[in-house]
Amino acid sequence: MAEPHDFSGIIPDGLQKLLDLSERVFLLRLAPDGSILACSDSLRKIIGEPDGPVGRKFEEIFLAAVAQENSLCMADLTGYSGVSPLLVRLAMSNRPCRLFSVADGENFIGWGEVIGDRSTTGLNEVSGFAGQIQSLLARIRKQNIELQQGLNAASWLQNRFLPEGNRFADIQAAWLFRPCESISGDYFNIFIRKDGRVAVYILDVSGHGLASAMMGIAATQSIQQIITSCDADPDTKSDMPLLLAKLEQEFPIERFNLYFSMVYLEIDPEYRRMTWVNAGHPDPILVRREQPSRLLKGGGPFIGLDQAELVDVQTLELQPGDRVYLYSDGITERRNPAGAFFGEEELLATLESKKQEALQHSVDAVTTQNDTFGAPLAAQDDLTLVGFEIPLVT
Repeated sequence: MAEPHDFSGIIPDGLQKLLDLSERVFLLRLAPDGSILACSDSLRKIIGEPDGPVGRKFEEIFLAAVAQENSLCMADLTGYSGVSPLLVRLAMSNRPCRLFSVADGENFIGWGEVIGDRSTTGLNEVSGFAGQIQSLLARIRKQNIELQQGLNAASWLQNRFLPEGNRFADIQAAWLFRPCESISGDYFNIFIRKDGRVAVYILDVSGHGLASAMMGIAATQSIQQIITSCDADPDTKSDMPLLLAKLEQEFPIERFNLYFSMVYLEIDPEYRRMTWVNAGHPDPILVRREQPSRLLKGGGPFIGLDQAELVDVQTLELQPGDRVYLYSDGITERRNPAGAFFGEEELLATLESKKQEALQHSVDAVTTQNDTFGAPLAAQDDLTLVGFEIPLVT
């Protein structure tokens, strides 16, 4: 049986004697599971153990060069075989080493060299920089995990504000809601007020990402709270100017460096009267069965400029079968590969061509047409389209 420090057949006897005297260079034979089968006497001296490490595991003697990394295993060493050295540290002294390995039948021969210690330059300094980089990467990974958790929470909250069902009083509703990222700056909802009016709103926060999403959630909550407060106070009049004024107070552009556009409207189902305000948002579309579809022009500045008084309250008497669509500019401003916009005319034409079909079919047709127009490019903005229909008289 070979001595645990005998490497005859691998290196000449004279070289082994020189090797045994070395205080920096060493050899070791390793089993596939990482057990140390043999080592040069130089390794015994380097690690300061007269009995040597034979019988122990590779990862007990050597540590990763960067303290933050996981424990070493044989795959780390054999993965570097014949390519480049594996940088490690001695567990007993923290001295840096570099290791090469070559296959020796079923086992492996490792050649190593101590290339520095705490008082030298070289690997120690490189390892120091590497440690700083690894720490930075670890912090970035942690921040990314926290950011993703925030995005997931924001996405969950956003979906909580989507309408429940598709019929409100006698009014039928349908919608498309497709964020371009995991979360959106677009928000909308449909609900019935205390007096029976059906309220619909859509808002679009500037920018993308978590900040825009969280501002949208805050704005949505504020709208619900303001309307609930108005419903609870029978003396409250002119809900819409009050709503705009309060939103301006809560979301000045100087506070968040963000703003949002919004259409808020209400329909009295009994009298089929629609009242709305438009703060810097794309114009609503009216689709009437016996007339050409058209934009409902008018409005004022977006929310954030403290100019709520410039937003007019508008009214329209609806007819049975009328449809009204609210949408975000992600639909009309979608580009094709040539750089052209989908535009309001194409949106109007698509809705006009489907006005005899079911409401949901008209929304689906816009989705299909918009995707076909932009293909093969993915949408670069959130896509939101909300439609509702006044029932026909029976």
